[in-house]
Amino acid sequence: MGSGKSFVGQRLAEKLNYLFIDLDKEIEKATGNTIKKIFVRYGEHYFRKKENEILSTLKDKIIKSCVIATGGGIILNPLNVKIMKQMGQIVFLNTEWKTIWHNIKNSSDSRPLLDNKTEIDIKILYLARLPLYKRYADKVITDCKTFDINKLVQCG
Repeated sequence: MGSGKSFVGQRLAEKLNYLFIDLDKEIEKATGNTIKKIFVRYGEHYFRKKENEILSTLKDKIIKSCVIATGGGIILNPLNVKIMKQMGQIVFLNTEWKTIWHNIKNSSDSRPLLDNKTEIDIKILYLARLPLYKRYADKVITDCKTFDINKLVQCG
């Protein structure tokens, strides 16, 4: 959360002339609920189940030429990692904590996992996920605001 997935994903898709897909938006379309409502009404377990279902559906019907922005917690399910690897490459946006915190606290986006959480709580969540992001990434971007998209495209 707050790493710039949508920003970078949209720019990369534009550069490659690919379709851009935001997985959270696909979940909202499929369920008829916002992500926040899903978390409030059904909980995180239900959301993670839907996240996996929609990702699996995309794998089965998606064209090769797309960039998918996923939620930050998708990496927690090894099955999701396997599906994403089958679909293509996983790009990890290795954004500095201070940038993530700035983006989160200044965002108008609804982030249900962060409701009533302190900066320390959120940093613990970030640090718990960080080793997984690093382990599964095929490519790493270290500065999402100023990275050269041409270099990423040239890497394949």
